[in-house]
Amino acid sequence: MVSLVDDQGHTVSSYIYSLLNPEGYSDEKILPRGGDDTTNWANATQHHGTPGARNSVTPPDHDLALARLYSVPPFPQRGDSFVVGSVVRNDGQLALADTLRLFELIGALPETVLVRLWTAPTLPPGDSASFDAPLWMSESVTRRFWARLSGTDDRPQNDARGLSVSPSGEVGSVLINEIMYAPEPQRSEWVELVNTSPFAQSLSGWSFGDGTGIADTVRRFRLADVQIEAGGFVVLAADSTILYENVPPFVPIQVWEHAPITLNNTGDSLVLYDANGALADRVDYRPSWGNSTSGFGLERISTSSPSNDPLNWASSLDSTGATPGRVNSRTSPALGAVTEVLTLQPNPFSPDGDGHDDLLFIRYRLEHADSRLDLRIYDVRGREVRRLTNNAAATFSGEILWDGKDAGGRDLPTGLYIVYLEALGKGGTRIQSAKRAVALARRS
Repeated sequence: MVSLVDDQGHTVSSYIYSLLNPEGYSDEKILPRGGDDTTNWANATQHHGTPGARNSVTPPDHDLALARLYSVPPFPQRGDSFVVGSVVRNDGQLALADTLRLFELIGALPETVLVRLWTAPTLPPGDSASFDAPLWMSESVTRRFWARLSGTDDRPQNDARGLSVSPSGEVGSVLINEIMYAPEPQRSEWVELVNTSPFAQSLSGWSFGDGTGIADTVRRFRLADVQIEAGGFVVLAADSTILYENVPPFVPIQVWEHAPITLNNTGDSLVLYDANGALADRVDYRPSWGNSTSGFGLERISTSSPSNDPLNWASSLDSTGATPGRVNSRTSPALGAVTEVLTLQPNPFSPDGDGHDDLLFIRYRLEHADSRLDLRIYDVRGREVRRLTNNAAATFSGEILWDGKDAGGRDLPTGLYIVYLEALGKGGTRIQSAKRAVALARRS
């Protein structure tokens, strides 16, 4: 017990501190005038505590938070009406009012369109208000929304949230981007997240889970209330030895030290859940996706390609073996908004395993969001050597990878190949087609 006694010998304040804190994290009083009961104390959220400063667990004076952004139903189908709902909560110590804006992000280089503007009433501490925007799903396509308060309070990092609404439950904008499942001895396992949206994203209420094997994700770790900037990163780590890695000082690090999470060297399922408990991203990694060498991170190549495409992952080429909190060494070539039906990059490409131009990024843009897609590769004699998709569902735009192999998994010889795209409508009728030549080269 720790006690504060005045000059008359009277106990002014006392507290029995806990013994189970993570190393380097103090006990902090939540409300300075809230009494000494254990319910008014919590573990500090800041490493080494806050001596001489405001406690990290003490709410700000002025803090309106966008607590939830959700869709009802969560996966509306084409022709359905749905509601984008939001909840604003006063997490501060004083009453406060604000305005709330809901935007829709449209296009690959998103145009921001204002959907609704609300004025939140003056909310007492702990109170909340709900706002609903009735909408209609006109096409079978993922729609992205962004809601934000004005951000004039003491904690702007909880003033905004993003939401993807899809008939298929498609993943959102915060993705799993790099995995260190087999670190060197005395080093930490870790997972890197990336925010692919053009706006900052609060991770308040989000959680991360793994399982005892592929397709098993029963264990979860709740993320701290941090903000991941547009294009920015967050690193989740097993223990404090992550501090030995070359993580930029401005990148948030969260340690799951006491959570039952282990990244299996034989493969595992890693799942990211948003604040509503909905799937944000999932990766069922396997050692065969990389070189299986200890100390090398498994990097995502493209944030536009599926998370569970083995071609979309490879071992890091960085001299340190990994890039936590930094742009992946394997990141796909930059490409602006796709305006043509079919775009190939790089051209030529050289799938020789040296880590440079090993994949062809096939990007498409269609006129209709509910097309079926056929994508085939032909040699110069007109023979089909690979069928990448066959009557696959497709939205307005997307990306497919090709590794230069034929249908049997064999390396194709150098030369020119034709990529042929065919978009089919209802009944299998062709509504769009395009073809482009690509040169496959190998470095000698």
